[in-house]
Amino acid sequence: MGAKQATLIRDRWELWRLVVPVYLPGGILHWACTTGFLLQLGFQLERTFGALRIGAIWVLSGTFSMIASAALAPEVISVGGSGALFGLYGAFLGDIVQNWERYNRPRLLLGRFSVFVFLQLLLGTLPLLDSPAHVFGFLMGLLCALSLLVQSGEDSAGQPIRTTRHQRCLQIAGAWGAAAAYLAGLLLLGLGGAEDFCPVCNALQCLPAPWGCDTSVEGACWWDCAAVAVSS
Repeated sequence: MGAKQATLIRDRWELWRLVVPVYLPGGILHWACTTGFLLQLGFQLERTFGALRIGAIWVLSGTFSMIASAALAPEVISVGGSGALFGLYGAFLGDIVQNWERYNRPRLLLGRFSVFVFLQLLLGTLPLLDSPAHVFGFLMGLLCALSLLVQSGEDSAGQPIRTTRHQRCLQIAGAWGAAAAYLAGLLLLGLGGAEDFCPVCNALQCLPAPWGCDTSVEGACWWDCAAVAVSS
């Protein structure tokens, strides 16, 4: 019905499955959680940088998250905008890095945000959640933000905010890094077998819960990952 499924993307060239899943929720709860976090963070970023730049980061992060997930975890089908949402998390981190001097107590903000993102990524190892999409969506959002999210305007004294050499270097690194990541992801997806290069990526796609339980013992796990796997 439009989900990310690696075999259909690679063998039948259904490339639209790299874009459409970002806009297909897995249910009412999934939609509500994603939309809630999007409204909370997206409005904040849009007020500062505008809808065009934040929308571009959303689309690029979401599409790249599907490319990475299809390449590194091909046995799992998935839908949802979580990869794009994590792209906005990465964008917020990139904003802090690029505009460090313009934040009050940036170290405290960075510490709190890092803890929040870590917990979100940890929850992504539960069944039915696409961990590679989360991780690589976050990475693409960070790279795009380094290139796009440099604040302009005037400071509190009315003086124009000038872009520093350090910020320009980060902009160049972010742009080239995003382009290289897209190229590498598409090559790995097209060639197949990318999961052999990163077996931990496929393993982290889903871990039995609670973490560390013995799947060979009946009743030891609340759930396992058999239900989310499909034949490749």
